Amino acid sequence: MEQFRAKAQSSFNSTKMAEDIERLVGQLDTVRNRMVHVADAVLHEVQDRLKDAAPAPSTMRHSVEQRIEELTRDFARLSDRLTDTGRGASNRTVRFVQERPLVSLGIAFGAGFLIARWLKRG
Repeated sequence: MEQFRAKAQSSFNSTKMAEDIERLVGQLDTVRNRMVHVADAVLHEVQDRLKDAAPAPSTMRHSVEQRIEELTRDFARLSDRLTDTGRGASNRTVRFVQERPLVSLGIAFGAGFLIARWLKRG
């Protein structure tokens, strides 16, 4: 019974770690997409304002500065969230490796083997 529990726990932790990694990759993609979207929005906003900026350049400058500050705060919040998620996944991975070094070695070997096979094909 203990062996079954140990295998189930090991499988669960491996699955949890894979889910955490997938979630982290998804969040990285989300952050990247948001950054691209924000950069495009800022660029278009600046271009639009430059077209209409002749009468009041100080107003445009103030508005752009406010938008840049807002975007900087948004980016900092996203970065903090991503860092926290990464730390959590990292801590779980370290605990898993410390608790099950042979299983971890097997997973690493298998992943390396699959990546090598995949790279050979390409």
